[in-house]
Amino acid sequence: VIILLKGIDLVPVSIKEAGGKLWIAAQFKYYCINGSDTIIAKGQNDVVMITISANLEEKTVWTLGSRANDLPLDLSVSGNQVMLTGTYSDVFTAGSEKLVGNALGSDLFLITYESESQKQLALISIGGVNNDFPCAAMTSKAGVYLLGQFKETLKVRLNNIKTNGSYDIFVARYENCGAKPAINIESKLQEDKNRELTYLLKADDGYTSYKWDNHLGYGQNVEARDGNSYVVEAVDKFGCSCYGEISLSTTKSARLTNENELQPDDGQLAAFKLYPTVTEGLVKWQAGNNFPSDGAMLRVFNATGQIVFERNYRGDIGSTSVQTINLSALTQGIYTIQIVGNGYHNNKKISVK
Repeated sequence: VIILLKGIDLVPVSIKEAGGKLWIAAQFKYYCINGSDTIIAKGQNDVVMITISANLEEKTVWTLGSRANDLPLDLSVSGNQVMLTGTYSDVFTAGSEKLVGNALGSDLFLITYESESQKQLALISIGGVNNDFPCAAMTSKAGVYLLGQFKETLKVRLNNIKTNGSYDIFVARYENCGAKPAINIESKLQEDKNRELTYLLKADDGYTSYKWDNHLGYGQNVEARDGNSYVVEAVDKFGCSCYGEISLSTTKSARLTNENELQPDDGQLAAFKLYPTVTEGLVKWQAGNNFPSDGAMLRVFNATGQIVFERNYRGDIGSTSVQTINLSALTQGIYTIQIVGNGYHNNKKISVK
């Protein structure tokens, strides 16, 4: 038995497992004791968060709340994120962020954390002019549904929702774009009308728009003529951008229409390659046999088109030699790597995690 905290009216509300640790949300009144430390509530009731490692050797404790009554409702796990929902009055503080509620009654809060690092990712509020009460939270594939009741008016961003009676019931969905699964891409090798071999690429159904790199187009199905790696970006019905990637040099789904195996020739082995397209920093690339003898420039662009990395390469690096760049200093996001020389041009999108 492990005593985590001591305090007045210290009540655990929700417990979830995520990121290799146990997450606990509790409420306490006035103060609670964590070992030799005394944690003082900012209001009458505050929220205390606790995480415990799987081996029970590491414990982290932090508090949320402000001047009035702040109560946790539920913890939900969505992808690699942990979400806490609850209710607050007047002002609610979480880390360096602060919510200011409506003048009367209570409002609802939702906080998201990255499950492994415990980094706070987002803090949002849903509220009206009177008391709003969350009743339940339910996790979907990549979001959380909140069920509750409200009186007279509920404010959600720029929208005001009016009740038909004294109290009405609401359902709100918070879409967790960061937890969306990767888009699955199928490929098949086929012959075009000129009896040349091409790859037919097909992304998953269920998205409102598609955009492929390497100028392949904007449809769900596209045609590629080179056995390289390709990335598709698609937007789902909730407005989230999702990504998928396929490497035609390794996929087992690349087949001729008559189901014969494709046998690579020497030209394919010396083709341009860049990998991995999802990385924590290190990216490798192979020049291919048409690399210019006077060299080329490699540049990395961020999502706004700014150059964040560049390097010159001499023309004698060899068609199959592998070059490495380290992009670990860049922030997480999608980047475009461009390598340009005399008669030579290659673009590839990557994701830095």
